[in-house]
Amino acid sequence: MKITYTSNWAKELLEKVTITQEKYDLKSIILSDWFDHNPTTAEIFERMEKEGLDYCPPDAFNQIAETMKNGDWITLGMKPILDRDGDPVVFSLYSVGDGLKLNGYIASPDIGWNAGRGFVFCLRKSSDPLTLSPSLESAIAEVKKAGYVIYKPI
Repeated sequence: MKITYTSNWAKELLEKVTITQEKYDLKSIILSDWFDHNPTTAEIFERMEKEGLDYCPPDAFNQIAETMKNGDWITLGMKPILDRDGDPVVFSLYSVGDGLKLNGYIASPDIGWNAGRGFVFCLRKSSDPLTLSPSLESAIAEVKKAGYVIYKPI
């Protein structure tokens, strides 16, 4: 779908964003897949880390818009941008008629989100494809400490 309306709030944020044509590796989730309650922004970003995901660049909304259908409502899992009042804000896209609206939403750490809300994050990039995540390194260390040997496949 095409973005047909941009709120004044989103326009203010766009002044602080560099728009690129880069394509990102994205993962969308429904918060209820991760939580049995309405989580706060802090809880969402903590879980993002635990799941091995990363913040999306703010301009990822263009790529997300290409895949949205009527009735979709998606929030971009991005590092919040401070608006003119100093509030941390993230982008959100939702369908309106035959187009999409780009808007901003306050994302203070203690703000609660409806567990039915969809979020999009980026897959974590590694500069070295053989680098292990900290949690995997920790698990391997525990296995070795227990006396087990780990063999690499040939």
